[in-house]
Amino acid sequence: TAIAETGLIALPFAEDLGGADASAVEVSVAAVELGRGRIQSPYADALAAATLLARLGSDEQHEQLLAPLLGGDTLVVTAIAEPGCAWSLTPST
Repeated sequence: TAIAETGLIALPFAEDLGGADASAVEVSVAAVELGRGRIQSPYADALAAATLLARLGSDEQHEQLLAPLLGGDTLVVTAIAEPGCAWSLTPST
């Protein structure tokens, strides 16, 4: 995605993981500007997924999952409903 290609997703992550080692203030400024521009993007979802991978992932997961995410080669979105899960989009009565 264009957001990832600009390096916005990689902002808060360490350089050795492919990030820019930016501060929380810099990430917040980027998020505010995305909102100001009314850009619809899974930015928060991508940051959350990348944060979990960076903190809890193995070296193999960093290479296979985190690097493509930070490099803009992979798109991450939140799964709201999946087949076989207890949560359903159908309202209960």
